[in-house]
Amino acid sequence: MTYKSHLLWAVLAGSASWAAVQVVPLPVVGILPVGGVSEFAQWMAAAVIGGLFPDVDHPHSRMGRAMPLVSWLVRCIAGHRGLTHSLAFLALVGGGLFCFVSMPIGLGFAAGYASHLFGDFLTDGGIPLFWPWRRRLGFRLFANGGFAEAALNVVASSAAFYAWWHLH
Repeated sequence: MTYKSHLLWAVLAGSASWAAVQVVPLPVVGILPVGGVSEFAQWMAAAVIGGLFPDVDHPHSRMGRAMPLVSWLVRCIAGHRGLTHSLAFLALVGGGLFCFVSMPIGLGFAAGYASHLFGDFLTDGGIPLFWPWRRRLGFRLFANGGFAEAALNVVASSAAFYAWWHLH
C-alpha cells in the first residue's frame, strides 16, 4: 500500500481501537478509563507512527527517510517486507512500548502497526507474517497504488464515518 493508504488505515485503526478499549475489558488491564485528551493524543500519535513504521526497512519511505541509519541497518539484516512486516516484530515493539513506555502508546502503536500489516497482506506482494519463515502470505487482491486500493480506502473511510455517525 502507499504511504497515504497506510496513514488512513492507521488513523482508522487507532480510532477504532481507542473506542474499543473504552468498553471492552482487556485481560491484562481491565476496562481502561475513558481517558482524557492527553491519552487520546498519545494513542493516535502512536497509531500513526505504528502505521508507518514497518516501512522503515525501505530507505525511500517516510520512516526510512526520517531514520536513515535504522532503515539501512534493518534493510541489511532483513530486507524490505521482511522482519518489520511480521507478527513477531509487532509483538516485540508494541509489547516493549506497552511495558516500558506507556499503555496508550504501546496499544496505539500496535493498532497502527497491525493496520499496516493488514494493508500489505491485501496487496499482491504479501508479507512474511510468521518471519523468520520467509514465505509471503496474503490475499493478493491488488497492486500497490492502483484503483482497487483507492476504492478500498473510500469504502473503509465511508464505513468508519457511518459507524461514527451512528455511535454518536
